[in-house]
Amino acid sequence: MPILLTWTIAYVIPALTADALVKLLPKQRGTFHIRNAAIMHGALVLSGLGSQYAIYYSGHAFPWGSSLTSIGLYVAAIGCAYTVIGKLGVWYGLSSLVQEFALLSIAFLLLSAYSFFTTLLLIVSIFTFSHLLHAKHWLIRVTVISLWGVTSITLFLLSHNIWVIASLHAVLGALFIKKEILYPSIHFRKKKT
Repeated sequence: MPILLTWTIAYVIPALTADALVKLLPKQRGTFHIRNAAIMHGALVLSGLGSQYAIYYSGHAFPWGSSLTSIGLYVAAIGCAYTVIGKLGVWYGLSSLVQEFALLSIAFLLLSAYSFFTTLLLIVSIFTFSHLLHAKHWLIRVTVISLWGVTSITLFLLSHNIWVIASLHAVLGALFIKKEILYPSIHFRKKKT
């Protein structure tokens, strides 16, 4: 299967479908954040699995970069995110791994056929668009999310370690959530314990 067709099926269609569902389904008081997260993460898992299947089918192996040190760093990053934003930090830490799984799986596939810059354009544009669910701080969010997409793929190209990248994603994301730059509609306030 041509790689651009795989990109469309495994990355673009899940992202656009999830975005459409989140934007078009009626908001249910108090539960739509959970529903939207389930929709988005379901799409991310499908995207990652589709990309992984294409990688396997092409005869390649995805470089997970697994080591006890990198997995330990990821667990520590979840602990750090928990310290910054409470229970939400644990969920965001898990989310960061799912997001990186989808993003870096398709990046690995595209990098086998396209230049680094073409790969960035194909991935980061969709990644950034998928994060524009809220208007608040949109310019800062577009900038930060685009820079993270570029950084994530660059770090993967250099390290092939999804765990370290997900660790950075979790910690930096938690800090941006606390500042209400990411997900401002959550109205995050960490409860004092």
